[in-house]
Amino acid sequence: RGKVFIFSQDFTIFGGSLAEMYGEKMVKIMEFAMETGVPVIGLNSGAGARLYEGTR
Repeated sequence: RGKVFIFSQDFTIFGGSLAEMYGEKMVKIMEFAMETGVPVIGLNSGAGARLYEGTR
């Protein structure tokens, strides 16, 4: 009854950039929402992905 999943990015924290760990959490939220039939709302205020994380 009235359920919804919400995730957000905050520009004031690292420019709202998308790190690997946060990306995994977003995917988990979206997958769980699909499995349960609950809508998802994403509030995005960010600069995009952190490109340097995959270069180690």
